[in-house]
Amino acid sequence: MASVRENILCHICVETHQNRIPSGHTRGGYRQDLLENILTPLERSLIVCCRCEGVLRDPQLTEEGYKCESCLDGGEGRPATTNKTVVEKLRVVCPFRQQGCDWSGTIGLVVSHVEKCDLCPVSCPLGCGHSSKRKDLKRHEKEDCPERNTNCEFCLTSIKVSQSCKHFRTCPNYPLECSNGCDKDRIPRNEMSLHVSKLCPLSMVPCPYKRYGCVDVKKKHMDTHETDFVVKHVRMMSIHNEFMNARIGALNAHIENINTAIQQNKGLEWEIKRVKKKFEKKEELDSDPFYVHNYKFQGSAEFNTVGNNALGIFLCLCVGILDDSLRFPFLGKVTITLINLRNSDKPVTKFYLTEGKECFNRRTKDGT
Repeated sequence: MASVRENILCHICVETHQNRIPSGHTRGGYRQDLLENILTPLERSLIVCCRCEGVLRDPQLTEEGYKCESCLDGGEGRPATTNKTVVEKLRVVCPFRQQGCDWSGTIGLVVSHVEKCDLCPVSCPLGCGHSSKRKDLKRHEKEDCPERNTNCEFCLTSIKVSQSCKHFRTCPNYPLECSNGCDKDRIPRNEMSLHVSKLCPLSMVPCPYKRYGCVDVKKKHMDTHETDFVVKHVRMMSIHNEFMNARIGALNAHIENINTAIQQNKGLEWEIKRVKKKFEKKEELDSDPFYVHNYKFQGSAEFNTVGNNALGIFLCLCVGILDDSLRFPFLGKVTITLINLRNSDKPVTKFYLTEGKECFNRRTKDGT
């Protein structure tokens, strides 16, 4: 209630004797204009502060005369109990007498009255900064205050009135006009996507014959489009069928080639003649492509010298016609049998494991 005392009952705040009272005061004496009766000179000398000129509040006797306790400014004084008794018996009227309040009573009761007076101006407790008479405050809080809570009329979420515009920008049920510009309005925001994609007559939708070369048209024009473009659609389908027939024929031919290649390439039998001469010249030879691992992966062999006194046979994958249907890298086992034609009774057989060898990854046409 300090604000009521300072701003309504304080003589300093009403009279603003700035030439006598320092700034930053907490409170001065009571206002003289609230007294029911005019003071006599004797009464003034006993109950009026010689500093703030208000009716004494907590009177103190000093060398200069009677002062309010808050007017001592650090000076010494002693309580003036007689003066306090006289002040407490003074009768005053409500500070809002001119606004229509007819209350009157002793000065000690004015504070409690002001705290309940319907005509006393009070600030809105919701923090909007508005000030009104206490009797009007409830109506302000309920009807006018921008900081009051309300429910969104579209989604029923509890929001502050001052935040309504911000909420409407994201409210899922806020009504919008169709983004395509159709006649339907008040479409809830969370239904706009469905409306535009499936319901709006101005949405672009694919013609049923788009796979044959037609285009997207507006939904509302679809029936007319299908009727007007019957001949064109039939022509598109005919061209598409011719293309598909040609493609099927090419695929059949490709399959036939695959079958022929598989039948003709069942492993590799490679005869290398004049090995000693090739070793001396350090020649390198590549075999014809052949199929391995159930005739799926296509590979080749390479004849090469290893160091100064050994020959090597190396294996790697080639680009094959079945590569698109296979899983790489090739992880099968390759069997290599070396036969000396001069002594064919003692063949040498080796099992070649492919795991972890880069040469059995998928190859491209450029050799990588």
